[in-house]
Amino acid sequence: MAEQNSQDLTLMFVDIPTVSAIRDMEGELVVREFVDKCLALLGDIREKHNGELIRSVGSTLLCSFSQADDAVRAACDMQRVVAETDFRTITRATLRMGLHSGPVMMRGGSCTGEVVTTTARMVTIAKPGQVVSTEQVRSRTSPAVNKWFTPLAGAETMEKRLRVRLFDVGWRERLVSEARGQVVQPTQSETSEMIPMPAPDIREIRKQDTVKQEFTAGDEANPDWRATSRRHNAVREMQERMAAQRAAGPADLPPAESIEKTKPPATWEAPVSSARLCLIWREKVLVLDAKNTSLSMGREESNDIILKVSTASRRHAEIRYRGGAFYLIDRSANGTFVYDETGRELYVEEAECKLGSSGAICPGCPQGQAECEALLFWVQGK
Repeated sequence: MAEQNSQDLTLMFVDIPTVSAIRDMEGELVVREFVDKCLALLGDIREKHNGELIRSVGSTLLCSFSQADDAVRAACDMQRVVAETDFRTITRATLRMGLHSGPVMMRGGSCTGEVVTTTARMVTIAKPGQVVSTEQVRSRTSPAVNKWFTPLAGAETMEKRLRVRLFDVGWRERLVSEARGQVVQPTQSETSEMIPMPAPDIREIRKQDTVKQEFTAGDEANPDWRATSRRHNAVREMQERMAAQRAAGPADLPPAESIEKTKPPATWEAPVSSARLCLIWREKVLVLDAKNTSLSMGREESNDIILKVSTASRRHAEIRYRGGAFYLIDRSANGTFVYDETGRELYVEEAECKLGSSGAICPGCPQGQAECEALLFWVQGK
């Protein structure tokens, strides 16, 4: 078993919310190319600011930094680069980001604890193009970086619930001040290897809409072109799904020798502990515990988690709480891929598995595929 130790770190959670819109409007090939390019840019910035990648699932990232200044500067540069990069997609790319600092339990290259959960909450609070941080991060920054923080508007209720002050990191204001010649002095690590980028266009930075303002004369004459494009892509994707279902066979599944089978479900037991599981689904954090003991996922609208993955079943899987632990029960045709905190993959097909202290659940397709809709989870109180 890997040795566990506590480190004081600043965590950064990154989500790319525009992935769903790009997939709906332009298809899987475009979204796959977009995600690969975007993650490569974010990875370069993270490395330049001395950050470590903890986990990357689908279009989400969890990173750690030993210095709060490095984390804040990396977040600002990530937002800047994504705002300035033309990914050649109809929908303009944006990021939602959350920052939090504190003691983190590290084991085998992964991390767990209350700090991880709070960081995940920050990214669900953030709007597209926003960096939401906590007082714990602000208090660890230098005066030069500290002045970028402003109290998060309308966050009083959330602050009482989380018992922490929330701040908006003004990365746009930093760009405006630099464009006017009021350049903030970089740290020694930044001066050694700066990211070569063109001077920012302030007018471009202040744009709030998420759709590119690049239309031809024909587009302007036909304001319904987006709706037509969406209908066309919806029909095309439905045809592709139907063709894939007709052609589905053993060849579409992972090789038999690489699949680790699990045992059939056992009988249910009464809950006996106060453990709870926090699961991130889009902009929500869902909680399972002794009172809320089950959660369903699938394509049907009646599920607690409604999946948009074409490889998911109508009633795909369920998470159950029993005996102080949490179990994923798969009821689908394509199975569910479960990843633990070390990145180990377990393929569950018409069976169940016990969930560890943290990890990811990928219904219908494995991590790394552009269509993957990953559900991140952490268990507390065990």
